This record gives sequence, C-alpha cells and structure tokens, in this order.
Amino acid sequence: MTKDIGMIEAFNNVVDALNQRFLQELWLDFEVVSLHHEILKLKASTDFCYYHDCEIEFSGVRYFSGPMLWGSDPPDGLTEVLPESDALRMINEYSLETPCNVIVFKTDESRRVVIACTSIQVDFDRVYYFAKENLGMNERIEQSADLPNHKAIAKDDGMEPV
Repeated sequence: MTKDIGMIEAFNNVVDALNQRFLQELWLDFEVVSLHHEILKLKASTDFCYYHDCEIEFSGVRYFSGPMLWGSDPPDGLTEVLPESDALRMINEYSLETPCNVIVFKTDESRRVVIACTSIQVDFDRVYYFAKENLGMNERIEQSADLPNHKAIAKDDGMEPV
C-alpha cells in the first residue's frame, strides 16, 4: 500500500460522511447491487420496500468479503478505514494489487464486511422504487424500476391463486 495521504484522507472523509449521515438511525441495511469489472455497487436504506437513501460505488476493487445483504446498527458504529498496519498485513496475505485502501463495515451480527479498493464515491439521494410526483431536491425514481412512462400499472391476468 502506498503512503498516498490523499487516498487515505479521501477514504476517511467518506467514512466520516457515512457515519455522520446515518448516526441517528436505529438500523441500516446494505445490499450489494453489482460487482462487475472491479466496480462494486452497494445501496443502503432503512426501508428497501420503498426506497434507498445511499448508493456507494467502490472502484478498483481488489478484495470483497461479506454477504450480499447485511444490517448495521449505526449508533454503535457503521464503518471505518482499516488501520494501515492491518491493511498492509491483508494486502500481503492476499497478494493484492496496490495502491489500495481497506474499508470495513460493521454488521449487526458483530461480523465485518471488508472491501479493498482504490476509490469510493457516495451519493445520498433518496431513490424511490415507485412512481412519485413532486420529487424534492436529492430525490429520484430508480432507473431500473419497471415503470412504463413512470406510471405504476396493476394487471389482473385472470389466473386463479395457487
């Protein structure tokens, strides 16, 4: 791992922003959206039925260890940057390509989700999974939501329930 102060500072800024943003929540669930070509995308919410409040994109992913969905208790601590000595030990143990830094999410089962990557981007928009009019600032509709022309459609196909 290089002693890139800018990278370390950027990771610490993201961790601080995440911890501050969700400090007042009683719980927060995370879900892996995708992992493709060294890009890992997560979303976070207190209510995945209707929306999510945070999207996190990790670029240059060198290592990921964790479940596809996990919960956290933000008041007890949400995430941290792994101390440099622990990150170096992990980089050596797994022969990870450098430079990279390691971020750890704490789960409500006292486990850790570990991600080694080169950069992180966070978006705190509220993203709805249904059609909604009069969106406020930092609100939008999920792009992949199956809403033709942004309208929800209920269909009765005439089939009997099983």
